[in-house]
Amino acid sequence: MNFLHTIDGIVPFRKKKFLKGLLCHHEETLSGYSCSESGLERISGDDYYEICKKCGRIIEEKHTQFNI
Repeated sequence: MNFLHTIDGIVPFRKKKFLKGLLCHHEETLSGYSCSESGLERISGDDYYEICKKCGRIIEEKHTQFNI
């Protein structure tokens, strides 16, 4: 299971379900940064995702690499 750090806190999301994804209109979305169950995020960059709540399909993703 994967987790997102959102405004509402840490929210688990399930992986995409193929059949549901075909029939879903993706009206309810959840957006946030990828993190672990305890809330730890990646040090070397950000992974931003926008995911459909119903089917789990990733609608938008952005990856940022920090240069040190």
